[in-house]
Amino acid sequence: RRYQYHICPFCNITKSVLSYAKLDYERVEVNPLTKQELKPWSGDYKKVPIAVIDEEQVNGSEQIIDALLNTEHVQQYLQSRWNDETETSDKDVMTMQQFQNSENSQKWMRYAVDDLAALLYPNICGTLGDSY
Repeated sequence: RRYQYHICPFCNITKSVLSYAKLDYERVEVNPLTKQELKPWSGDYKKVPIAVIDEEQVNGSEQIIDALLNTEHVQQYLQSRWNDETETSDKDVMTMQQFQNSENSQKWMRYAVDDLAALLYPNICGTLGDSY
């Protein structure tokens, strides 16, 4: 399960990883004003995204991605996908460890979280009033 706001850029970062890994999951749209969907169980944490992975609550986009990339199912799927993609080229097969530790991977994650997400939200909303 992933708790989200539809236009939340941090939620969409996790959505892109879930989509790339071809994972099915339940989406729970959270009311941004009341956050009623989170109150019964999320404790003091009232931000989105929140995911429940293997019955454990994981808070925040970076932590959700780390948790996903460390699950055996996702690692096996991605490794298989990368193997299939490299069969048609002369490149070496990337491993999960290379992916997680690569400078490019870390650079793009920092960009997505620190720069892109912060720029997207004001541009998605038509007016300042729409952003509340």
